[in-house]
Amino acid sequence: MEPEDHEEENNFTVAEQKTLEMKLLVSVVLHPLDYAKNLIMMGYEPLPPYQSYWFGKPYYLYPNVLKYVRHIYSVDGVLGCFRGIVCKSSALVVQNTLITYFDKKYPAPQIGDSLQSKLKRNIVVKCICTLASHPLQMMAVRCMAQFVGRERLYSEWNPLANLLTILKLEGLAGLFKGFWAKLLGEVALVTASVVIVHSIHRMIKSNSDSDNSEKSMVFVSTVVNFACVSYFYPYNVVSTTMSVNGAGLSIGQPPMSPIFANTHHCYTYLSYMNQLKRGSNLFYRWVPTVSRSDDILKLRSA
Repeated sequence: MEPEDHEEENNFTVAEQKTLEMKLLVSVVLHPLDYAKNLIMMGYEPLPPYQSYWFGKPYYLYPNVLKYVRHIYSVDGVLGCFRGIVCKSSALVVQNTLITYFDKKYPAPQIGDSLQSKLKRNIVVKCICTLASHPLQMMAVRCMAQFVGRERLYSEWNPLANLLTILKLEGLAGLFKGFWAKLLGEVALVTASVVIVHSIHRMIKSNSDSDNSEKSMVFVSTVVNFACVSYFYPYNVVSTTMSVNGAGLSIGQPPMSPIFANTHHCYTYLSYMNQLKRGSNLFYRWVPTVSRSDDILKLRSA
C-alpha cells in the first residue's frame, strides 16, 4: 500500500473515532429526554393531564417532557435519569461500527446512480445494522421500563447479565421482541426516502444545471428524511411496546397493557386506541381521544 493510502486510511479512522465520540456524547447528554420518550411510547403517564384551550375549545394535555424528566429525577435522582444508557450506547457502537465497515467495503451509491443499486445497498445495510443492534436496544428499553414497577430483573449496567437473563427466561426469540416492527419501519423508511429523493433528483436535474441540482439535493434529502421519519414513527411505538410486552415487567402486562399475540395485534390495538403517535411530540402533548369503545373491548379480549 502506498504511503498516501496509509495516510488517507489513518485520517479516515480518526474522523470515524471523532464521529463516534460525538454521537456518544450527544446520546449521553440527551438520554434523560430519550428515557422519558421511551416511557411515553410504552404508554406510561405518571403525571395527570391538564386542561388547555385552543380557539376557545377545551383540550387536555399531558405535561411536557421536561416535567416528565423532572418527575424521574424526583424519584431516582441524577443517576436514575440514565437507566439503560450502557445498553443504548453499546447498540450505538455496534451500529456505527457496521456502518463504517460497509462504507469502506461497499461505499454508498452516488446520488446519480440507479435506483436499484441505491435500494439494494441501503436496505441490506439497514437490515444488518438493525438485526445486530436490536437486542442491545431492547435491553435498554427494558431497563428504562423497570422505572414503572420498580423491578430489578434487568441490570442497568451489565448487558451480558441481561443477555443471560433473557436467554434463560425467554430463549433466543426473547432477544428479538419488537424486532419485526422495527425492521419493517426501517426498511419502509429507507425505501420511501430513497425513492422520493431519487425521483426529485431526476426532475431537478432535467430542469437545471448539475451544480445547482447537487446542492439543492442536500436540502431535499434532509426534508424528505424528516417527513418519512414522522410518517413511519408508529412502527417505533409498536416496536418499543412489543419489546416489554410479556417480559415480566408491570408496564408490559395487564392491567397496564394487554398481552399481544403478535406485532399486527399490537399495531391494531394501538391504532384503535389512537396511541400510534405517542411520544412523537414532546412538548405539546395532546391526550388522545377514543371513540370506538366496542372495537377496543373486542381487541382486549382477543
